[in-house]
Amino acid sequence: MDNYDPTDPRTWPDWQLDFSYRVITDLYDGKTQSLAEYIRAGLYLDRTMAIEVADMLDSREGLTPCQLKAVRRTKDPRGFREREAEHVRRAEIGAWVDAEIRNSPRGAFAGILEEACERFGVKKTTVTDALREHRANLKASHGTVHGSLFDRLSGLIEKPPN
Repeated sequence: MDNYDPTDPRTWPDWQLDFSYRVITDLYDGKTQSLAEYIRAGLYLDRTMAIEVADMLDSREGLTPCQLKAVRRTKDPRGFREREAEHVRRAEIGAWVDAEIRNSPRGAFAGILEEACERFGVKKTTVTDALREHRANLKASHGTVHGSLFDRLSGLIEKPPN
């Protein structure tokens, strides 16, 4: 294995050659499981394999025996990506507002809400809903809302005497 080059199939061990051959033959049979295993193993896709996969993804009829297509897993007409992006944005807003509240003096809540509305370009109700969701997620995952557990663990607040 001294001369092993992952980009040169002539230096591959027999098991890797057999594996790559199985991937190609499976793709011609319309099976993708071996391709997934090959990629997960971190093995190099040689030029022939890469061209075959790209042609199948491009759905070039006549050039390949099958077509690889992504299938949406949701029936939501807006699509999974839009819903996921909206969820991530709300989580970002909620986390930002929560962090700002923790680092600000009492009475700064209204100003933080206004700043969040301007910063993220959303309405006040969106900001408060995002904060409520963020705190509910914190409570569900860590059993606390305001971070007292985190503060005790990091030594920022001393544990009260029993």
